[in-house]
Amino acid sequence: SKGFDILHDWAGDVTYDPNEVKAESGVVLEEWRLGRGAFMRLFDKSLPVLAPGTRYANRITIGLPEIIKKADRDALRRFYTDWYRPDQMAVIVVGDVDPAQIERTIKERFGDLKNPANERKHLPGGVPAADGTKIAIETDKELPTPEIGIVNVIPKRSNVSTVDYRRFLVDQLYTQIVDERLHKLERK
Repeated sequence: SKGFDILHDWAGDVTYDPNEVKAESGVVLEEWRLGRGAFMRLFDKSLPVLAPGTRYANRITIGLPEIIKKADRDALRRFYTDWYRPDQMAVIVVGDVDPAQIERTIKERFGDLKNPANERKHLPGGVPAADGTKIAIETDKELPTPEIGIVNVIPKRSNVSTVDYRRFLVDQLYTQIVDERLHKLERK
């Protein structure tokens, strides 16, 4: 019950107290700062190669510090209203529960949430076409060890049948074999 209360608060009852907004922006800036190590800087440099032509090539989820610093109550409320809406949310319950009862509870607890009257159109981030090999060679003076990364950019694939699951397992096995081989070479 308490978990549903918390989820409902996140989904529809944020207060945007101006003092809390200002204090929380400091917390978010600190999270951003703590994530700015060598690996993140290399990741930032590789994004334009891995995801060209998408919004991901130029920004990550947490946002940019200059925007976080200027964020005010009204801007946060507008963002929240635009994007934190029922048609873009899901409630997932895992456990030893009666599915019918949980479904009723979810409908009762979240049924009062409504989409905004003038919904902002959802803009997909986009996934670049897998059009050949792309290489990014980046350096950072604080990188503790050399790194090699192989990223397979593929279109979204079905994941509902046993054939799909088998393909998933084969992909995972392939990745583990390549990783182990590279680690073996590294240890030599």
